[in-house]
Amino acid sequence: MRRLYGKNSIRFTSKYFSQFKHNGRHVALIVKQGERSAKIIIDFGDVSVIDQKGYEWCDHYAKINIDFESLARHDKLLSIGPSFGIRVFSFPETVALSLRNYIKGRKRIENVRYFFADYKAQLKRRRVEDYQNNKKSNDRMVFFASSLWKLEPETNLFRANFINAAKKNNEIDFVGGFSPRIQNDIPGFEHLTMAGRIDFDEYLDLTKRSITTFSTPAVGKCHGWKIGEFLAMGKAVISTPLTRELPQPLLDGVHILYTDGSEENIAGHLRALQSSKELRETLEKNALAYFNENLLPEKVVAAIFQKALGPTIQ
Repeated sequence: MRRLYGKNSIRFTSKYFSQFKHNGRHVALIVKQGERSAKIIIDFGDVSVIDQKGYEWCDHYAKINIDFESLARHDKLLSIGPSFGIRVFSFPETVALSLRNYIKGRKRIENVRYFFADYKAQLKRRRVEDYQNNKKSNDRMVFFASSLWKLEPETNLFRANFINAAKKNNEIDFVGGFSPRIQNDIPGFEHLTMAGRIDFDEYLDLTKRSITTFSTPAVGKCHGWKIGEFLAMGKAVISTPLTRELPQPLLDGVHILYTDGSEENIAGHLRALQSSKELRETLEKNALAYFNENLLPEKVVAAIFQKALGPTIQ
């Protein structure tokens, strides 16, 4: 919003939002231009559940993880696609905003620690510009690092299949594995688990240089952060089918390579990307174009506001 409409066009207030509690899953806002105005909910939660109070209050409900049936049943819904956390404010701005907004909204904040943790977390993120990829993919190297999820056995299996397929390919130098869990409470993946966690700057560097990346729906079948990050970096992505709506389709063989998640099928895709530089470069180019056209923060905000007030908003 700052980049599109300027810093002075944004005002933080609790005046119009007394019915909402801070929940870390969605944000309510009102956009105005002249005599026109619209109430908007932006829901960035992992779950596909629609917040009923927010839906009844708003004119337009923009959501990342919409299941296919909900879109047909709810005419206020707008799919805004996968996203990932980025850094928006500097340290001084973050401190000032968090304190100012806490004072304004303290009656609606049930968990103070959680409220300030949201601001602290964004300081650890990278700017969206840091995902720009000027590195050439290494023809032999595949990097993949991910988490094990206690309640998502299928996600764990698909990720393990990708790691195994890459490790068994003699033409690939595999780097990565599963991040270790503190309690080591998900057995069966010890041989695929790294000794320690990877620093985020190293994660970005290795991902940018990897010949390919792997994505699969994560917690609650949501769009994981990885798919958004990979598209932003212009990577050739291998992915199991997505289970949530998108603003525009990600086409097989054009933007992405879809897999059934089996080790054999993934191995075939790895060989195809190794043998065909043309395929790899096509996927990389189209993945980045998809991000820039549909998922870049400015494009998402513009799409929401144009839906709310029409294409003439400035």
